[in-house]
This record gives sequence, structure tokens and C-alpha cells, in this order.
Amino acid sequence: MKKIAWITACMLLVCGAWAQETIALPQPEKTGGMSLMEALDRRATDRGPFDGEALTVQELSNLLWAAWGVNRAGGGRTAPSANNSQEIDLYLFTREGGYRYDAADNALTLICSGDYRKEVVTRGFGETAVDIFFVANLDKRSGDAEARRLMSATDSGYISQNIYLYCASQGWGTVVYHGSLDRDKVTTLLGLQPNQWVVGGQSVGRRK
Repeated sequence: MKKIAWITACMLLVCGAWAQETIALPQPEKTGGMSLMEALDRRATDRGPFDGEALTVQELSNLLWAAWGVNRAGGGRTAPSANNSQEIDLYLFTREGGYRYDAADNALTLICSGDYRKEVVTRGFGETAVDIFFVANLDKRSGDAEARRLMSATDSGYISQNIYLYCASQGWGTVVYHGSLDRDKVTTLLGLQPNQWVVGGQSVGRRK
């Protein structure tokens, strides 16, 4: 009985953490792991099915930092962006809700509560994964509309590759997509503004 009570208490603590409007992530683990060459050798697209087990907050911290975190003084990131515009924001959907990743504070900000993964990703692999969306603030880019979108798509590609390599190092599955998402639904749920463009998405999950 004591063991059951302890497990229940731990579960309530976890659920309570996810219910907060801001979740302070633990410091990412930046040492150890697989070599770069081995990760490149194992990099691949995997559409699942995933096992549906949620990533821990530590695993999310590591993943998001690898994708687009701050890695040096002055606010430099783990992926490049044209003219250091840093116009890409990462949003993610989990079973608990939709969040925005704050790289500077290493935190998640709750945008909407509830499990919308089946609605925002139009193919089945999104239902059992963490679904990450690359959202460009086009006001941070110069040039005409086509140039802004082209550069934002390029910058999103760098971030996506970081996710691919990190997932390879962990033995996780991941798939990037542009057509398998409902941009209107994502825009509505996240309350995005007209200057924010959903470039694409990427699902991450543990392999079965």
C-alpha cells in the first residue's frame, strides 16, 4: 500500500508540473552520448508506430536544447540562422497541451491545455509522439515574401537536422513533414499572429 501511495504521489507531482503555465526545464545534459559520426550513420526517418510513452522533462530539455537551444554567451544557438535573425520559434504538442519553447530561459510556456495531437497532425504517427512545429516570425526577416519564407524554411531545416541527430543518438524515431499537418488548426490553437508562419512539423517518439 505504501508503494502504491508513493507512486500515486509521484504521478500527481508530474501532472501538477505539466499543468503549470510555465515549466522550468532542468539543465540539458551536454556531455556523453553517441559520437557525431555514429549518429550520422544512424540518422533516418521513422514514422512509427511509436510506443506512446511520454518523454520526461529531462529528455524534453535535452531534445529542445539540441534542436534550438542557447549554447554560448550572447544568445547564440545550436543551429544557425541567416544574419542571426533567430526568427524560428519552436512550439510543441504533447498529451498535456500545446507549449512554446523559451530557449533563453530553458522553459516551456503553456498555450493551450488538452491533447490535440490527432488534430494538428493529419497522419497517425503524430498521435503517439511529441509533435514539434517550426514557426517563423516573418517580421524578423528582410526582403519580399518569397525570400522571407525561403530563408525561414532553410533555418528550420538546420533545426530539424539537429533533432534527427539527437534522436539517432537516443535510438528514438522521428519524421519531419510539411503536408501532414493542419496549419489552420495549429495557428488557431496556438493563437499565432498573421506575421507567424508554420513552416513545418516534426514528430519524435520512442520506437516500439
